[in-house]
Amino acid sequence: MPLNPSFFCCFCQWLGRIEGGELRRAAGPSCRLLFVVPWFARSFNSPADGLAGRLKGEGCARITKSNLGEQEMKKRYMTGWAAAAVLILGTQVLCAQTTQWKIDPMHSEADFAIRHMGISTVHGSFHGLSGVITFDPADPAKSGVEATIPIDTVDTGVAFRDKDLKSPRFFDVEKFPDMTFKSTSVRRDGDHYDVAGNLTMHGVTRPVVLDMDDPGKPEIGMDGKTLHRGFTATTKINRKDFGLDFNGMLKSGDAVLSDEVKIEIDIDAAQM
Repeated sequence: MPLNPSFFCCFCQWLGRIEGGELRRAAGPSCRLLFVVPWFARSFNSPADGLAGRLKGEGCARITKSNLGEQEMKKRYMTGWAAAAVLILGTQVLCAQTTQWKIDPMHSEADFAIRHMGISTVHGSFHGLSGVITFDPADPAKSGVEATIPIDTVDTGVAFRDKDLKSPRFFDVEKFPDMTFKSTSVRRDGDHYDVAGNLTMHGVTRPVVLDMDDPGKPEIGMDGKTLHRGFTATTKINRKDFGLDFNGMLKSGDAVLSDEVKIEIDIDAAQM
């Protein structure tokens, strides 16, 4: 008989009320089965202390070992662990479902680095990122991301340089206030993911591939109930591909700024 996800969710909620515990409640209705399977099997294995005993207040008679034959005890033992195995299989299916994560602007940023005069590297960052990430580790093709980065948040630690970057010589914030990224495909490559998509910046759209680390396991947020997940990705772009052509020349004939820009994106996202 096929496993019914609705049954598992309802069953987990019921057991969560019986067993309690912050970790069980925080894990969510589907994954909560991981914590209650031992209880479920134990309920069958030891009738005197198990399901019948726990539900005594609901009118179920308490069963003791003395009024059960040896064969009946063995039968209940095997039935309990068989049921536990089925529940584990159902949990694996449910926990692998596609999930959506909303980017937290307060704990997310996009950092960049560009060579300056060929002798040093200038670092900067953008804040206030927003968007939604869809993630399915079992089927990466179902994953995706749409994100927006406000250019006005650029910060290199030097006020007059930030003002210059916002001017028409570079990003032209008044005309192009945001840059956006929308994925077109996601595929797993070992312990990384290749996230291909379209980056729009300075009024120009170009294909870009992000190299994303495996997100790892989610964590309970500071509110004690919302699941959060971290996403980190890197890439390189040529700024001239996006119309950011301004440059200066040194006496040596070398350019003040390199064309290549390294980008690292660090995101904290909350499950929707």
